[in-house]
Amino acid sequence: MKNTSYRQYENIAHVEDNFRSLSIRLTEEDLHDLDTAFPAPIRKIPLAGW
Repeated sequence: MKNTSYRQYENIAHVEDNFRSLSIRLTEEDLHDLDTAFPAPIRKIPLAGW
């Protein structure tokens, strides 16, 4: 039988991290920097299938 206690903690920690991320606010400059660092593709690119 698998020990799921660590896995349960891992899931709770993940949910808590996601909840805290709701408080992040990006400025227009942040968005511009992200767009510059990660420009939109110029052609269609298939998504990874994993």
